[in-house]
Amino acid sequence: MQTKHDFLILLSALLLCPVFICAQYSDKDLYNAYLRRDMDHWKQYLDENAWQTLSLSEKKRYLNYEYGYIAPAIDTKKPWAEDYLKAFERHVEEMYKAKHISEAHYNMYMSSVCAYDFMLNRGHLLSSGVKSFKHVKKATELAPEDPFVLTLMANVEFYAPSAFGGDKEHALQLFQKARRLFETTTTYEYLWNYASMRLCIAQCYEKTGEVEKAISTCQEILESIPDFSYIRDEYLPRLQQTARK
Repeated sequence: MQTKHDFLILLSALLLCPVFICAQYSDKDLYNAYLRRDMDHWKQYLDENAWQTLSLSEKKRYLNYEYGYIAPAIDTKKPWAEDYLKAFERHVEEMYKAKHISEAHYNMYMSSVCAYDFMLNRGHLLSSGVKSFKHVKKATELAPEDPFVLTLMANVEFYAPSAFGGDKEHALQLFQKARRLFETTTTYEYLWNYASMRLCIAQCYEKTGEVEKAISTCQEILESIPDFSYIRDEYLPRLQQTARK
């Protein structure tokens, strides 16, 4: 009887184990990791899920986390960032060729591939920089009401020099439109893209000289996302210090 009892316990553990593994990398869990700037947790999620074993819906989800992981990996000079970028590009191409993502999202992702390449290789401004803008412009033409596309277009306009189409005022308008669309057309709870976009609105206000609006935007964000550690611990205090000068 004891052997049978032990077997049942083992079987229960094996059956429950995948549930615990999935829960560890739920959207809520990865979202909270983003808020506390624990991008190593995102890396673990990407590393522990073999692309070819994923279902179609899981691949689409995986792409979004690859897309979000690479920029901070480059920014913090992770030596493996370029390898992740190459894998991301392969995955985007595969999904597009199989018609599993739209042409708009293909161009959106390829725009980010080119932007990431420029971040890694500053000498590629005239190639990767220009290609990034062309891809995101095409994505916006194809899906002018897609909040993910609009957020990327706004980012490109925010960071690009004016000679390459950069326009911070227009970027702010696009971010604000993207926010409205996220809130009316998507399930944005635990969506890192939505939280990131709200931070970008505050940064646009700051860069266009409206520091008080940037402060009030940050305070509004913290009312609904109190654990957004970068805003709470660094960005808002810095804005408030600037406003006092």
